[in-house]
Amino acid sequence: MNIVVFRSDASPEIGSGHIMRCLSLADKLAEKDWICYFACTKFSISTTYALANSNHNILELPLHPQKQPEYLMSMLPQGIELLVVDHYELGAAFESSCRPWATTILAIDDLANRTHDVDILLDQTIHRSESDYDNLTPDDCCILVGSEYTLLREEFFKNRSSALWERDKRLHKLDRILVSLGSQDFNNVTSLVLQSIYSSLDVVCVDVILSSTAPHLARVRKLIKQFPNAQLFTDVSDVTAFISKADLAVGAGGISSWERCCLGLPTVAITVSDNQALINENLDHIGAVCHIGRYQDIALEDIANSVKTFRESPDKLAHMSHHARVVCDGLGTSRTVDLITRYLSRL
Repeated sequence: MNIVVFRSDASPEIGSGHIMRCLSLADKLAEKDWICYFACTKFSISTTYALANSNHNILELPLHPQKQPEYLMSMLPQGIELLVVDHYELGAAFESSCRPWATTILAIDDLANRTHDVDILLDQTIHRSESDYDNLTPDDCCILVGSEYTLLREEFFKNRSSALWERDKRLHKLDRILVSLGSQDFNNVTSLVLQSIYSSLDVVCVDVILSSTAPHLARVRKLIKQFPNAQLFTDVSDVTAFISKADLAVGAGGISSWERCCLGLPTVAITVSDNQALINENLDHIGAVCHIGRYQDIALEDIANSVKTFRESPDKLAHMSHHARVVCDGLGTSRTVDLITRYLSRL
């Protein structure tokens, strides 16, 4: 029986997207009878609903990074077939310390700003090049780059065809907006967006998604009562249903960008953390989103004007939807698992 350990975390700075894409990979590996462990800090476990409610094993790590490899080896002394590291604060030092214990190490990265001691590196950033990792990985490292390796859950591929068909059938009218600024939305950008939307459009329906542990949930709940056409949903297990029925999203970058693209949902994108900037800029460049900047730099009218433009120009919605849907097809997780399987079979 193969064992995989995922070393990832969630935080106010990076959100929960790292754990979410690891969960997509874990679910697919579990279908092939892998035993999956998530090694995370207590904060990550308590704030990530999907992880806490998954069927995977969870190991609560000590906070100090230097103590984590020793702890992991003590918990699984027999060693493991695969270690997946998806963490901005961990690189070659952590990975090297796990070498005696893990047969194969895979890093998931989207910054290309530090060295890695890994066998496989995956970076799903659109327009990323293998050469971006020159001198950052071992010479024999297998490098997977680009949105074809986007790690999405199985339901996105399963719902893709019907979602795109329904979207085109609606003729891209703007009747429903999805607001999703991260499950925690530590900066309460959601409230700014709600005020902006209803300052210019009073009849559109708005679905808001947040975690039940989001720090500003009470404020958003109070604000949303002012808008009869707005609804708040917490701890959503099937976000595909919300993406499919929405005509436009106002959302953050990160993994949710790929989810919306897969189902062809046009997006007014807001960067809520530094690691999202490049993704949003690249997607804006190809017409898959309308990136209006970092949350600290935008005003109510910036959001309102962008949303109003799409309401007045259905053709722009259709145009963006078609550009978004070609970014990823929902098969990235399957491609990655197939490659991992082939790689391990050669060892």
